[in-house]
Amino acid sequence: MCFNANVSFGASVVIGIIGIATIRKAKTPQYAFASIPLLFAIQQFVEGILWLALKQPDEIETQKIATYVFILIAQVIWPVLVPLSILLMEKEKIRQRILLLFLVIGAVLSTFGAYRILFYDVVALIENHHIKYDFNISSPIMPFAALFYILPTIISPFISSIKRMVLLGSLLLFSLIISKLFFEVYTISVWCFFAAIISSVVFMIISKLNSAKGIKIPST
Repeated sequence: MCFNANVSFGASVVIGIIGIATIRKAKTPQYAFASIPLLFAIQQFVEGILWLALKQPDEIETQKIATYVFILIAQVIWPVLVPLSILLMEKEKIRQRILLLFLVIGAVLSTFGAYRILFYDVVALIENHHIKYDFNISSPIMPFAALFYILPTIISPFISSIKRMVLLGSLLLFSLIISKLFFEVYTISVWCFFAAIISSVVFMIISKLNSAKGIKIPST
């Protein structure tokens, strides 16, 4: 699979349109969850800019800004937004407690991600038609951080009592496995691209929740 700026920009436009439609269909408790496709669209747009900047050696500042914005969304925002957005829609107490635990884990990971961004360099480079993100940090907790990242970002949908949320979690998990197996050193970029496409499922979930046959969540 070959990636480039056009692919990133194209995904950004399509997911952006879906994201706007999703927010328009959402009600008050659902807005955080409904914002997921739009945020993915922004992330893909940023990576499109990064693709272009990396091909221009003199665009050092643009490369740096785009790299850090992409990583900020990937490793600071997602670990918190995913469990929080699902928790806000959950009504079952036991599931709320589990999601709250995942939110705490996500907040810890988000803090660690912010720490890395502030105090360590992140370098992006084009390699084999993919963007590779290199972190200038070596720590024994890195493998554990990567493992725990799965809980708030992928397992949270499985905890939800909302129908079709399991489909979202299953697709995210499957795409992560594919990314790890076939694009291991480019997992961050490739999985975020797959996840952006998969986020279109959020539109279906919001639509079903607010349809005549769906679960009614009153707006305020």
